[in-house]
Amino acid sequence: MAAEIDTRPLKTLLIVTSAYHTRRALRTFEKSLAAKDISVGIEHAPVGDGSPAPGFWWLTLRGWPMVAANM
Repeated sequence: MAAEIDTRPLKTLLIVTSAYHTRRALRTFEKSLAAKDISVGIEHAPVGDGSPAPGFWWLTLRGWPMVAANM
């Protein structure tokens, strides 16, 4: 990722991920790009009918494969 960014004159980077991964993704990118002069932002895709509720995904059988399996 950092090597790819070196080939482009980027000043900002927007990460788009699921609502469940925003904190971890932002932390990972900020750590990886700490030595570079790049502003990192993050947005999450909307939580829809197909996604378990953020506070209760771990209480459902459907939530574990959808969320925990992607961690």
